Parts: sequence; C-alpha cells; structure tokens
Amino acid sequence: MTPDRSFEQGLAEIRRRRARVWALGLGYLPAMVLIAITVRLFQAERAQQRTMVVATLPWMALFGIAAVRAGWARCPRCGKLFHQRRIRRLIWWSNGFTRRCLNCQLPLLQSPSDKPPQSTRAAAPNGKTRTVGSGPHG
Repeated sequence: MTPDRSFEQGLAEIRRRRARVWALGLGYLPAMVLIAITVRLFQAERAQQRTMVVATLPWMALFGIAAVRAGWARCPRCGKLFHQRRIRRLIWWSNGFTRRCLNCQLPLLQSPSDKPPQSTRAAAPNGKTRTVGSGPHG
C-alpha cells in the first residue's frame, strides 16, 4: 500500500467517524418526534413514556460511543490523536471541529493532488542559494 493511499484511507475513516457523530446528533430530535407520533398512535398513555425512555437511552449511548471514537481517531501521518494535542504532562488540548491534525497539521480534506509545495534550492545571481516555491512570493 502506498503512503498516499494509507493517508487517504486514514483521513476517510476520520471523516466517516465525524459524519456518524453529526448524523446521530442532528438526527436525534427528528427520530424522537417520529417515534413519539408512532407510539401515540399505537400505545396507551402509560406505555408512551416508557417507550420514549427505551428509545432515548440507546440513542444517547450510540452518540457517546461515536463521539469517543471520533475523538480518539489517530492521524495517518504522525500516528497521534487527530483531535487532541498534549501541551504538558497532564494538560491536553482538544478540538472536535478541527480541520487539521492538532499535532502535524495534516488537513482533513486533503486530496492526493494537494501536496504541500516542495521547496527547491536555486542559485541567486550573487552566488548564494535561496529557497524557491515555499513562501507566498516564491
């Protein structure tokens, strides 16, 4: 497997995990409304509350599991946690909405053709070398 392919697969897995969290989070309210309407049509008043609790608890558990899995996803480049960065021994920084690895800055939406610019050394007229192609003016 080529390094580009493994990066693509790793980033795709992080995107899938994040999509699951968003789907479970945003889908909760519409799903519960649909369940409430269905339960109201077919069950007695007392059973409605029990059914809503039985439907809500697994949904929340799935949301929590999906959020933890997304938060603990590893970066395909550096192997560290994508959404977390260790600042000091016991201090961690976390950002679940980040678009780059908090450790190596690998973009989440990077495609194989989006390579960082390669710096090349070029000789200047005065005989010194300068870096070309890596800065905003090069």
